[in-house]
Amino acid sequence: MLLSTLSGAPASGASTSVSFVQGTAFSTAKVTSTTVSMSKPVSAGDLLVGWFAQYAVSGNVQVSDSVNGAWTRAPSSEQFSNGQGDIALYYLAGSKAAAGGIKITVSAATAAYLQGTVAEYSGIAATGPLVGMAVARASSSAVNSGATSSVPAGQLVYAAEVTGVSPGAVPTPGSSAGLTYTERASTSSGSAFEEDITSGAAGAQAGTATLVKSTDWYAVVAAFTQIGRAHV
Repeated sequence: MLLSTLSGAPASGASTSVSFVQGTAFSTAKVTSTTVSMSKPVSAGDLLVGWFAQYAVSGNVQVSDSVNGAWTRAPSSEQFSNGQGDIALYYLAGSKAAAGGIKITVSAATAAYLQGTVAEYSGIAATGPLVGMAVARASSSAVNSGATSSVPAGQLVYAAEVTGVSPGAVPTPGSSAGLTYTERASTSSGSAFEEDITSGAAGAQAGTATLVKSTDWYAVVAAFTQIGRAHV
């Protein structure tokens, strides 16, 4: 399995490097659930993470997979600008091994429009990996999640966005603390998009990108601890 080391230079002394394994983005018609497939083998201990949205229904979007069960919902979330739906970061730390890949189920209590992104990373701590996050929404062509608290060097910085109206093309990756993000997955319309870096010098991180046209967007940035790194 080929791994892609994240952009940005992690600080010296790391026991394990952070690597992107696979990722995808999705968008559906109005359904009660959808299955998102991670077709490559998933290694034991890897992190699964994504930014998931449900529109036109109340309650929380739900995320689970065929190997590990229910995922953890992060503490910060967003709603669409009209107050409908739910947009949340979910993650699964320390995945079980799955040689045949993993099928992720995204569901709502009643039929909803579902969209989002998901990615797998190796080299992330299996216990308490989430060390900071920020979420934001606006209507413009410049996506910006807002800033996390200070993040140590050498951490995974994951950023994603979904839009209410399709911007028409894949966004241009942004940057954070002087490092340019690497795009990992997007729908063809740009309505769901994810990117990442490894943090350089310690400091706040933000998820940024540029849309081809102005529309309503909902963004997240989240930092996850590399194995062998201090949380603070």
